[in-house]
Amino acid sequence: RPSSLQGCASLAAYIDAVRVMRDRYGFNSVFLATDDEAAADAFGQVEGIRVARLSLPRRALFNSTWLIEYRIHTAQLDVLKVAESAWLDLMLLSQGQALVGSFGGHMTRLALELMVGEAGGLVPYVAVDGRAWCFESHVRHGTGYIDLC
Repeated sequence: RPSSLQGCASLAAYIDAVRVMRDRYGFNSVFLATDDEAAADAFGQVEGIRVARLSLPRRALFNSTWLIEYRIHTAQLDVLKVAESAWLDLMLLSQGQALVGSFGGHMTRLALELMVGEAGGLVPYVAVDGRAWCFESHVRHGTGYIDLC
């Protein structure tokens, strides 16, 4: 469990979790939802793992210091492309047999919920940020508190 639930998990944490899934369950394919070429290259070096990913212009869509809500409000991005990108990632992630991701946001948890619904029970997963699938927090964030359960 990370010492802090703030920020992004390291690339090494994701790779380690994928290795655990490979060794424990025999999984050998990964769908990678990222715009980071270095991350894609690093996953490509993991022995016994085949990597698939969509070629989408994510960097053009998401590379900004502005929150996405502000960028939508000011028409600084193509909302349809953002929605399509998110939908494609979600559908592809949810078709897996296991999931590795950060549970601090909604997308990974939603993908897991879709997987569980399809499987009719729990599937293997690793939360690289140390958060549970469903968590409550008394941490103030933005205009409110993070209470997701």
